Order: sequence, then C-alpha cells, then structure tokens
Amino acid sequence: MLPASKAAQDLESMLQANRKEFDLDYDTLHWIRPEQVLAAEERRRELLTRLAGSVGSCCGGAKLFTRDLSPGCRLCTEGLWSCLFINGICNGRCFYCPADQTRKGEPTTNTLQFPVVRDFVEYLAVFGIRGVGFSGGEPLMTLDRTLSYLGAVKKRFGNSVHAWMYTNGMLLTEDILMRLKDAGLDEIRFDISADRYSLAKVALAVGEITTVTIEIPAVPEDRQILQQAMLEMNDLGVNHLNLHQLRLTPFNRHNLAPRPYTFLHGPKVTVLESEQAALEMLGFALDKGFATGVNYCSFIYRHRYQTLGSRRRATTLLGKAYESVTGTGHLRNLMVFGDPGRLEDLAASFTASGHSPSLWSLNGQKTRLTIHESLLPLVNQEQFSFKVTYHTAAIKSSISYQNSYREVALGKKRKVVVERRAATGEIHLDNEALHALREGHATSEGAAAWQDISDYEEPGSGLLAYF
Repeated sequence: MLPASKAAQDLESMLQANRKEFDLDYDTLHWIRPEQVLAAEERRRELLTRLAGSVGSCCGGAKLFTRDLSPGCRLCTEGLWSCLFINGICNGRCFYCPADQTRKGEPTTNTLQFPVVRDFVEYLAVFGIRGVGFSGGEPLMTLDRTLSYLGAVKKRFGNSVHAWMYTNGMLLTEDILMRLKDAGLDEIRFDISADRYSLAKVALAVGEITTVTIEIPAVPEDRQILQQAMLEMNDLGVNHLNLHQLRLTPFNRHNLAPRPYTFLHGPKVTVLESEQAALEMLGFALDKGFATGVNYCSFIYRHRYQTLGSRRRATTLLGKAYESVTGTGHLRNLMVFGDPGRLEDLAASFTASGHSPSLWSLNGQKTRLTIHESLLPLVNQEQFSFKVTYHTAAIKSSISYQNSYREVALGKKRKVVVERRAATGEIHLDNEALHALREGHATSEGAAAWQDISDYEEPGSGLLAYF
C-alpha cells in the first residue's frame, strides 16, 4: 500500500484527468459516492473470498481466471504481442463501443501505420513479437486485407507466432472460416454481445480453428442471458470466455450515462457494476464446473500491462549495459556521487573483481559514477550519496528531434524511430530507499522512501481501489 501522501497525490491526479476528459459532462455523471465506497469494496471482498483458492491469477492479481488463459492472453501477459487494428470500420452497433468506427484507415499498431504488409512482418521480426491479434473495427469487413496480413505473418513465422482475430462474427460464413483457417489463423475471438449473444457463428468455428474464444464486456444487465450463453458455450466446446470491464469514454458517454451504472475514477473511467458482474461470472463457472475457462480482464490489468510490453521492447533497444529495465519497462540509471578519487578507486575495484567495464560509466568530471544495480552490494553506502533517474522510450514513425533516438530499419525501405525521453529528474536515494531498491519492493522500513520511485519500478498489484 502506498503512503497516504502518495495515494492522495495519485487520487487527485486521476480526478483531475477524469474531469478534463469529460469536461462539462463530468458533473452530470453518476460517480461513486463516498458513502458507497465501503459497501462496494466489501461486496468485492466477498466475491474474491468466494473465488480464493479456486481461480488462478497473474499480473499482481489484476487478472483472474478459471482453468487457464488462451494462448493469446498468455502472450499478452508476457508483453510479447502486437494488436494490429486492421481497419477502423464496423458493422456492429454496440452501445458500449469506446470509439468511432467509421473510417477504414490503414493497418495500425502502437500508433504506427503499416500500409505495406512486408513492413509489418519485419516489425514483428525486429522487435521479437510472438503474437499478433487482428482487430478493428471489424476485420471481416476488409477480408482480403486481413487475409493478406495474416497469411504473410504465418508464412514468415509459422507456429512461432500465434495469430488470432477479433470479430463480431456477423459476416462469418463457412467459406470465410476455411479461408482464415487455410491462412493459418490459430485463434478466433467472438464478441457475441454484438449479436444478441447468439452462438450460431461460434458453432461454425468449433472444431475448425484450434482455439475458439468468446470475448465480451461484462454487461451488468445481461447477467442472466450471459449465464445461459455460458451453459451453451460450455456444451459447445468453446475453449475460453474473456470478460472485460466496461469503460466510459467521451464517445460512448451518451449511451452509458442513462443506464443505472456507477462510474469509478481511475486512469480511465470504468463501471463498478461491470466488474462485479465479471467476478460473479467467475463464481458461476466454478459452481457449474465449466470446462470453458473464464478470464476477467480488468481495465487496470490493461492499463498496467498492455503498454508495458511495447515500452519494454523500445527501452531494451536503447538501454546501455549499466542501465536496468525495471518492471514497468523504464530504464533506470543508478548514480553514485562522491569525491573523484574515491569514485575512481571504486571503478577500479569493479575491474579488479572481474566485472565488465560496460557495467559502469564515470563522467568526465569524475563526480558521478553510473552503475548497474548488480554492483550496488560492492559499494560502501556510508562513503557516497546516491541518486536515480528514469527514462522511457517509444517507437515512432518519425524523428521529433526533441530527444535522443535510434533509427531501426524494417527491411530496405521502411524505418521506425525508437525515441528516449526523461521520465523523471534526479531522485535522491537514502539508505532506506536503497534497501527497498535492492529488495525490489517497499519494505516496512523503506515504504516512505520507496514512494518516489515505485511508479517506475513495479506495475502495481491488485484490482483498482474504488473512489
């Protein structure tokens, strides 16, 4: 748990961000009231207690599941996938859709456009990506484009890259399914809530595509119809059911605001009743002994982990041997300050003990020695002072000339830019903070000192507090 001052700062920051996102609509929304928080958190504790010992969890408890996760979900938790938005158009009319879906656009991942198939394939190779999810929009509305990218990925990588597709299934036919199968599709994910929870198209895929998954938001008022659909999908042989938490956006607010939902503050605004419904469905699956695995993909999981993989890929390309990539994908520079003579002696001691010179860097004035964390136990903490800085990196289509960068070639004609920028200034580390850093978490002694760096060290744990 964060110290009160840090928690209060984070809360205020999120409140201000939520207010800015919804502007004049903010005060018209049904936010959770202080008197509701305790009851809502008690209800969640009851649901989690019921699940305890019977469900799996990962990513600091932000993702809960019965049985197991789909292959694509496992790659997501490992930060090894890329979601390619193959288009921006959809034939569905889901009330909860978070964004406009009326422009075809170009295939895009992480803000990078890939109008040329081979460039996307090279991107996967260069950055070591092992999973690709084809999303939209609705991928079946540009079937030839989807097949082209899918086929190219599987031709290059075969089974070493797991490929899946998100669809509402409305346009799916046996012929289209066979074309997807022949192109190498490993997993297909249906949003059945877009088609009145019909499993007709899902039935076409069972037995043809290796992994059949249903992926839908947990819509609170659809609890009963979802439970009936869960009984049917289990009998049908569906492998996985992924339940998301409903999110409020400026685009869908006019659809969600009139419903009896309670909105929660956070990095983005979510729906209280949606999380409760998802946890209830996990319990329902356990009670019925479902073979279909059910996964609650909370918003806070997505916030903490889905951008982490991309950030880690970028920072790894820019990092130096004496820098460390943290649990959040940031680059950490651990700096030792002191008398120039002592710093030179310290660097010499590293060499004498057989450590590679690439693990430290002494500045020109010999007043700052940047070291890899593995060398910290060799440093007498009483003789020096310590500071730390954090950097982040992003993969971009062009150079901004505002930060240091590295160009990365994707084949002969396409380049992307990995750009580095400072995430913090220099942060002083006292002995408690150094101890916490070495332990990798906030100890009872170092909790107060840990708060300044925790956001850059660890993704956080548990489901998001209600407020």
